[in-house]
This record gives sequence, C-alpha cells and structure tokens, in this order.
Amino acid sequence: MLYDELRALALLDGFTDQQVADLAASGEEVFLEAGESLFDEGRPADHWWLLLDGRIDLVRWIGREEAVMATMHVRGQWAGGFRAWDEHGVYMGSGR
Repeated sequence: MLYDELRALALLDGFTDQQVADLAASGEEVFLEAGESLFDEGRPADHWWLLLDGRIDLVRWIGREEAVMATMHVRGQWAGGFRAWDEHGVYMGSGR
C-alpha cells in the first residue's frame, strides 16, 4: 500500500504524516476478482477495509434471499473494523 495513495484520501485529512505512514506500513493491499468475498456477514469484524479502486457490493441475507444493501464505489469509502469499538462486533453484511 503506497503512502501517497493514502495521503491523497480526504478521509485521512486529519491524520499526521506519521499516522498515514503507520497505516500504510500496517495495511495490506488486497486484490479480488469479481464475485470473490472480501468479508462475510456474521464473522468477527477484525479488519477495516478502505476502497482504493473498483467497487464492493455490500450484501445481506434477508430470509432466504441475498440482497445488495449498498455499493461502495468511491475511492476512500470504508467498511468494517467494528471490533475496535465492540470486542464482539461482527460484519453486518458481506462484501464482494
């Protein structure tokens, strides 16, 4: 993950250069093919996901059907990381 990519995101405007560098150093860039799962509904929300490119459909099971609840498609949108606030936090939907 490149420092310059993160520094350019409005989401991180309040971060110091060192905080952005720390985030870049501790993060991992993940590349997925269309339809692959990034995170799954009901699983521990251990990771914080930040969109750099592409799109992520956020889906939930409603009864026996899966429905798209939202789509992340804007660079800098984020999902997950709920366990930072709640040790029992889980993903409320799946990301694909």
